[in-house]
Amino acid sequence: MTVARDSACTALFDEKIYVMGGCDVDACYANLIEVFDIKTQTWTALPGPGSDEDDKLLYDYRALINVFEGKIYLAADEKDYTYDPKDGTWKLVRDKSSSFPTPLCIGVRWRMCYTVALTWGT
Repeated sequence: MTVARDSACTALFDEKIYVMGGCDVDACYANLIEVFDIKTQTWTALPGPGSDEDDKLLYDYRALINVFEGKIYLAADEKDYTYDPKDGTWKLVRDKSSSFPTPLCIGVRWRMCYTVALTWGT
């Protein structure tokens, strides 16, 4: 990693390790999410989902990062995002209005990933 982190969130996808948050604002802002390529043994930085939200994600220990159907899902605070590694884009999946009390990731066909459980529905 290019910056020191504490209690960061991680996910493994396509022989790459995605690491998010857990660092101080000055050191981490430009490297909110870093990716370690296992094949090349190199680190690269990814942009966060959006500049207004990036500050909130730096120390959000409730944040979750998961992989599902070729995309990376990030649940933090009251917003959920998806990142598509193929085209490098972020998309807001859910914003504030929800009846669920804990962060979750909503996937295709109502598959939901909670902080403490996994619920499948069709």
